[in-house]
Amino acid sequence: MDFSASYGYEKATRIPEFIPSSTTMNMLNVAYMNETLFTSLTPQYALDQYAHPSTPLLALQYPNVNWFKTCTNSMAPTSVANLNIHGGTEFAKYFLAFGYQHEGNFFKGTNQDYYDMKLSRR
Repeated sequence: MDFSASYGYEKATRIPEFIPSSTTMNMLNVAYMNETLFTSLTPQYALDQYAHPSTPLLALQYPNVNWFKTCTNSMAPTSVANLNIHGGTEFAKYFLAFGYQHEGNFFKGTNQDYYDMKLSRR
């Protein structure tokens, strides 16, 4: 009988820095001005609401959400375990294997678990 197991984790080497919605909207306005699309500019009132919403209802209308932090995990654990059983006589031999693998993911709610089994005889 043999048993083996391993555990590890994956970690992002670089995580992008969060850019607030107000900064993004200001940069979008600059891009519109560079392309002379002045009718597409976001008004100053809306820019102020992105930076500091005046009411909870306006906070929903002008969100400032760090979607990367909301949707991802800081690390993704992985684990593998295998159990092999073999034996028999000269007349009949058998081999039985069970396996399990857990594969974590950076995106929340997307972990995978795999199971396998093998049986052979001679």
